[in-house]
Parts: sequence; structure tokens; C-alpha cells
Amino acid sequence: PRRSPPRQVSVPGLPRRSTYTVSGDTIQLEVSPGRVGSNDLTVTLSDRLGSPISNADEVLVRLVFLESDLGDDTLTATSLGDGRYVREDAQLSIAGVWQAELVVRRPDAFDARTAFRFEALATGAAGSAAISPSPETAYLLLGAGLLVLGVLFVAAGLPLGGWFSRSGAGVMTPGLAGVAAGLLLLFNAQLGIGGDEVLQNPFPPTPDSLETGAATYIQVCQACHGEGGRGDGPAGVALGPPPADLVVHVPLHPEADLFRFIRDGIPGTGMAPLGGQLSEEQIWHVVNYIRTLEE
Repeated sequence: PRRSPPRQVSVPGLPRRSTYTVSGDTIQLEVSPGRVGSNDLTVTLSDRLGSPISNADEVLVRLVFLESDLGDDTLTATSLGDGRYVREDAQLSIAGVWQAELVVRRPDAFDARTAFRFEALATGAAGSAAISPSPETAYLLLGAGLLVLGVLFVAAGLPLGGWFSRSGAGVMTPGLAGVAAGLLLLFNAQLGIGGDEVLQNPFPPTPDSLETGAATYIQVCQACHGEGGRGDGPAGVALGPPPADLVVHVPLHPEADLFRFIRDGIPGTGMAPLGGQLSEEQIWHVVNYIRTLEE
């Protein structure tokens, strides 16, 4: 059945809570306290009449940290019998933006999937959120500090006779070392900022995203990869090597790699680049969809 558009409700402060409507049913996820460390995940399910849904066979929550590749953790929530499904002691290991992906399996309905993003806070003594600079920013700050300190040491050594006196050389030597180290860190920081392409999926796998991705997959990918992503599509029979089994291979790669495979193709295979045919938004929706393909 066609899924209704998601409705997300943001609640300021903690706990973190979000609500989506999927095919008329309501799925709410609450993350409490929403800070680094142990958290409780509470999924509340209700039907279009507001009655609790207590017959779900399985409620899964997949937690993914979005700011770097830390892997993922898929957790099972336990039913309390009143439409609430709880997972205690879910660990958020680092402050930053996380994505919670929900899968609800019921005996009398299609699987329901949605996702939302929230920020896990790290609280200092004053109760303010900790802010961690990126590695490139840290290199810039450290490099600039060493460079300035090194220049000061060199300048201090000149009145002492510079390299022509033991005292001057003793001050200038660590100064030059600081200048060299500072320049090296600044150079590496610039490489990090302007070097490798950094890709992050801007779309959580909400019902709308999955529906868009499925439509694009059927139109562009299914002929080779097959309806279930097994690599058994009719157009893939003549390809060598045969199309990849997406059910097996997709979980082995981060989302950024999947995006590049679709956009740029894979040399030496029949996987042609689709960047000229699909927009970046379409590719990200396809990435979300193929990650739902299952055994």
C-alpha cells in the first residue's frame, strides 16, 4: 500500500522524541536521556484509530553515527504489552548526530520502516554541550600555535647571537623545529580540507525516501539486479562478471561507497556510471532503498 507522508514532531530539549505516520499507523521513538552513554529507546505504536498495536513480532532499531563511519548497532525492543516496545541500555558512544532506523514487523501488515535523526549531547560540568572540532580544524589550530611559538623562539634567539653563539643556537633550534612542525600540520590540514570527497546521506530512510528509491530502482536497476536485488535480472544474464547480489554486498559497504558505485560505476564490471542519468538526490534515495533488501 502507498505510504502516507511522514510527520516528524521535534520536541525541544531532552528526551529526544519523533513521531511518524506510516500507512495510517503512528510510530513514535523516544531516546532518553539523549546523551552520550546509556539510553533507553521507547517505540510506541498505534493504529489509525489511536489504539495501541501490541502484536508486533519484531521491533528493530538500528543506530548509526552519521559524522564518521563507526559501524552500526541493531537492537531489538521488547514489548510491554500496551503498544510500547522498549530497549534499555542502548549505548551512544560519541556526541554528535545519530540516525535511528526503525523496522516494525507484524503478522497482519506489511513491514513498516522509518527513521529520524537526533543529536546526542555530551554534558560538561556546567551543563553545556561539548563541542569537538573536526580533525582538520584541530590540525589547523595546533599547526598555527606551533608556528607562532617557533617564530617567537627564533626571534628570541637572534639577540643572543643567533647561530653564532651557543645560547642563541640553543633557543633557535627548538624554534625552527616548531616552525617546521607547524607548517607540516597546516599543510596536512589543507590536504584534509580540500582532499578526498566527503559524502553524507542527507536523507534519512523515511517511507517517502524508500518509496522514491524503490521507483528509481525499478526503472533503472531492476533489469540487471533483479526484483529482490539478487543479481538475477534478465538484462544481467549476458554481463561478465554478473551483477552483484545486493543482499550480500550492500551491508559490506558504507553509504558513501554505495553512492559512488552508483554515480561513478565500477571499472571492470557491467556497472556503468549513472551520475549523468540520476540526480544526487535520486541516488541517495536508491541507496536507502537497497539497504532494505533482505534475505
